[in-house]
Amino acid sequence: MNAGFLRDLDVDALVLTGVAAQEAIGGHRRIRVFQSDPPGPALVMTRDGSVHVCTPDPDGALHLPADHVHPIAFDPTAFARALPRWIGSVPKRIAMDRAAPSAFAALAAAFPSATIVDAEPALGPLPPAATGGVVDDDELVAPRRARALATADAQGIAGWWLRTPEAIRLLTGRAGAALVGDTLLDEADVEAALTALPRHGRIAVDRLTPTEHMRLTQRFDVVDAGGMVLAGSIPRAPTEVATLREGYLRTERAVVRARHTWAVGMTERECSDVLAREAALLGLQPHIDHVVTVIPRDRAAVPWLRGEWAGRAPWRQLTSERVIERGDLVGLDAGCFHNGYVTDFGATYIAGRDPTAAEAKLARRWTELADRVTDAIRPGATAADLRAAALDGWSAGEPPWPCGLYVAHGVGFGGVVPPFAGTDLGVDVERTMVLTPGDVLMIEPYVHEDGGGGFRAERCVAVTADGHDVWTTLPIEQLRAL
Repeated sequence: MNAGFLRDLDVDALVLTGVAAQEAIGGHRRIRVFQSDPPGPALVMTRDGSVHVCTPDPDGALHLPADHVHPIAFDPTAFARALPRWIGSVPKRIAMDRAAPSAFAALAAAFPSATIVDAEPALGPLPPAATGGVVDDDELVAPRRARALATADAQGIAGWWLRTPEAIRLLTGRAGAALVGDTLLDEADVEAALTALPRHGRIAVDRLTPTEHMRLTQRFDVVDAGGMVLAGSIPRAPTEVATLREGYLRTERAVVRARHTWAVGMTERECSDVLAREAALLGLQPHIDHVVTVIPRDRAAVPWLRGEWAGRAPWRQLTSERVIERGDLVGLDAGCFHNGYVTDFGATYIAGRDPTAAEAKLARRWTELADRVTDAIRPGATAADLRAAALDGWSAGEPPWPCGLYVAHGVGFGGVVPPFAGTDLGVDVERTMVLTPGDVLMIEPYVHEDGGGGFRAERCVAVTADGHDVWTTLPIEQLRAL
């Protein structure tokens, strides 16, 4: 795809949310996410052919020019503020694929005179977003749908239209093209079903094209459906918690099997591919392109820590063709689906030798920090409490986790879910994220000593009725040889 495509469309920018479209247009494979597309814009192509990627991850110097990868963290408002700078002027026409209603609202507020047109007809056929399976159990689906409906009623929502696979499966237990109200429909039948809803009422939608958004806002007050769908998934039933635990333990087993074959002289990509094969043999589907990455020893040696990335994470969330050498610190970030529920695993290894005393100290610092966060996990605590626990007694300057990412986050059906602790959402938002029994969290701070390198890992902890339960069984707190 080149800049002539935009000139033919007569638009100033092509704005994409869909993962398949991002790969087709930009060849962008930062992390191959096998789940429904994020709600807000993630990639922009401008008339000069530049591809701008919005991400919280410090990957700029690796697959795309660093100046074209921006720490937006999928925030539609921040995205709208940055768009004129990337284009070189205030946009008059923007082509966009499907996105959440809030993404359109942010663009419309930032550029009230701009016209937003559909990108999908010009993009041509693209592969659908893949998704994992789901626990197909009426005893789970019925309470989920009841909770989602109760939330919809409390928000004055007269109807809803869902089309992301995870949302549909969550509330029906089945796959389908679209869910309108309580009816699973083919896309061709959606229009008639929507016209039956009360005019001028509020409806909740997860993803829309610009044309669909314009048409629906003439009849309805259109809001994001994400909160309603999330409410349907909380609290989790014991069967769901068991599914999450089984998926996590299978992921641990895949890591153990893969690690037996990893060695100095292999590339990061080869190590990642081995893990993907072992996970598949255990019945896991891919959630991300498993990250195996050599952690830099010195910030000065990190090419992406400049400009917008100054002060961001000194380790990269990308797997490359770099050969692993003796003495390298190697970070692992693995993710899988088990029956539609996400698993996550992280650890740091030393390649080809035992750790030095200074390297072992990094692991101890990580463990002390993770222990404080873990001890704060209980029903009624908030994500802000977890942030405060991480910072308690911390005197090393920058927060001990990658800026824009998390010190802790939840995992659940279809992807990463609240609570989010230590993010750029801020403390006020985190105070609203209350922990409940059935929540499953990944505790994942990052500690760095310039000249010595960094250490990251992920501890899996479930919230129970009277506290918490640590699911991690592998010795991730130790810096072990690869």
